[in-house]
Amino acid sequence: MGVLSASSGCATLADARAAKGTGLARIYPASREAFLAENGWSGFSYGERVAVFVDAMNGEPRTRVEVVSKRVLATTVFGPDWQLPILDKLDEKLRFNSTSPAAPIPGS
Repeated sequence: MGVLSASSGCATLADARAAKGTGLARIYPASREAFLAENGWSGFSYGERVAVFVDAMNGEPRTRVEVVSKRVLATTVFGPDWQLPILDKLDEKLRFNSTSPAAPIPGS
């Protein structure tokens, strides 16, 4: 019986925060802040860590929202990717479409 080290391949909230610039992003006409979230384990996943970065766009009345989703255990293949569901729900709640589709950050 093997032992799995808790430090090998496990994502933390700090890992999600450090991954800024690698997630999906959209532009919105508002200004906000950033926040972190985590989803606990289930029958299919050991959980996920999510960072949402909200950045003002150089004095414009718009905001860039980036979502980074990391699985707690890198080898978990069934854990959900929260990037599109969060951005889509944000579109729905704000009742308008963003000015750009969700897409990976260029160069990532």
